[in-house]
Amino acid sequence: MRNEDGGEKATRASLLARVRDWGDDEGWREFHALYGPLIRNVARQSGLPESEADDVAQETLLAVAKKLPGFEYDPARGSFKAWLRLNVRSRIADHWRRVARRDKGMEEAPRAVEPSSQTDFIERIPDPKAEEALGKAWEKEWETTLLRAAADRVRTRVAPKTFLLFDLLVLQGQSLRDVCRATGASAAEAYLAKHRVGKSLRREVEQVRAELGDD
Repeated sequence: MRNEDGGEKATRASLLARVRDWGDDEGWREFHALYGPLIRNVARQSGLPESEADDVAQETLLAVAKKLPGFEYDPARGSFKAWLRLNVRSRIADHWRRVARRDKGMEEAPRAVEPSSQTDFIERIPDPKAEEALGKAWEKEWETTLLRAAADRVRTRVAPKTFLLFDLLVLQGQSLRDVCRATGASAAEAYLAKHRVGKSLRREVEQVRAELGDD
C-alpha cells in the first residue's frame, strides 16, 4: 500500500507518532479501542479470569505507552506487532508470578500443594507447546483486530443496508435465504453487497495491516 506521504513506512510512522503524544486524546482512544480487546482476549486465553485479564490489559497499555517514545519502526529489527506481543507476553507472565507468590505467602505452614492452574502456567512459559499456544491465540486475536478496524472504516463508506447484508452473510455466516427473509432484499442485491463490500474490506484490511506495522 502506497500513499502520498512516501509510502507504507511513512503511514506507519505517522500513526505511531500520534500515540507518542500524551496530549493526543483522540489518538489514545483509538489506541485503547484497537489494542485493549486484543490484549484482554489473549490474557483470557492464557487462563486469566476476566477481571485479571482487564488488569493485564491496562498494565500492558500503560507500559507500552511509556515505551513508545523509544520505539522506531525498522523492518530489520522487527515489527510493531512483534514488539507489542513481547510486551503482552511479559505482562501475562508477570501477573502469574505475582499470583503464585501471593498464594505461597498465604500458606499457613510448609506443605505439599497440588499444582494450580497459575503455577502450571508459569512452568509452561518456557515450554515450546505453551509458546505455540500463546502464539496462536495472539495471531487469531490480531487478525480479529485487523478485521474489526477495517470493517468499522468500510461501514462509514457504504449504505447501511449494503453493509448489513454483508455483515449477515459473511461476518455472521447466515444463509442467503435467512438474510433475504430478514431484510427484504433480493438474492441479487445480497450477492452484490457481498461482492462490493468484500472487495472494499479486503483492501482496507491490507491498509490497516500496513498502518499497524504487521510484517
